[in-house]
Amino acid sequence: VPQDRTILEVFSEHVARDKDLPALAFGTERMSYGELDHESDRIAEALVLQGVKPGSLVPLYVERGMQMISGILGILKSGAAYVPLDTDFPMERIGFILKDTGARRVLCSRKTSLQLPPAEGLEALVAEDLPELSSKPVKVKVKPSDTAYVIYTSGTTGQPKGVLVNHAHLM
Repeated sequence: VPQDRTILEVFSEHVARDKDLPALAFGTERMSYGELDHESDRIAEALVLQGVKPGSLVPLYVERGMQMISGILGILKSGAAYVPLDTDFPMERIGFILKDTGARRVLCSRKTSLQLPPAEGLEALVAEDLPELSSKPVKVKVKPSDTAYVIYTSGTTGQPKGVLVNHAHLM
């Protein structure tokens, strides 16, 4: 895939071609490309309505599964970059990352919302409770040079460090 495109453009083309084909399978759950597109649009719209802007960092704190993929795509469609928070991370590490990103919103599940460490000014958005998609999905222009995600490494000093990865490098 050329690096002058984003993963969202490639995904959108795939949805247009294969809307009814399976996109995800996790255990007994299945989701078509059309369903994944709809769910990620719903998340993106909710994030934008909650004040997430292009360039924002949105931590994603969900269990592994379909909700993780729709969350990643939804965050990217909002123009923001996602920050993965592993549910196996110690609470101290999660708290540090939340504070270090300066994020105002975190996308989580009902279960993980109960496990979030307190962080001043941070609002938990529970994916299952976000409103249904309006009739016209939000469309935010995303460029290959925009940050797609921030991954925290252990850091040589023992303090986690965020590494920014742009859309072009996802390809």
